[in-house]
Amino acid sequence: MRDTPIDSQFSHKLRLDSEGLSGRSATVELTLFEFAAAADKAIDLSRPPLSSDRAAWTHPSDDSATQALAEQARHAGITTIRYQSVRDPDGFCWPC
Repeated sequence: MRDTPIDSQFSHKLRLDSEGLSGRSATVELTLFEFAAAADKAIDLSRPPLSSDRAAWTHPSDDSATQALAEQARHAGITTIRYQSVRDPDGFCWPC
């Protein structure tokens, strides 16, 4: 579990506020998937030259730059945009 205020509060409440759960682990099992993708027309925001605008692509609350780019991509016939996950900086997203 990550050490953030929300995680700490949740973990504390989960373990201490419930008699049935006190002393039990608060872990959750997750399944992750990996896949290969190909597209006739794709762009990758994590590589040059588009990576130079990384701050715009990964802004946590302002998506105006990504919305404008998506509009241009649609007009250009681009079908896939690979980008860095805002929630997980080590992860990438491939919406299709």
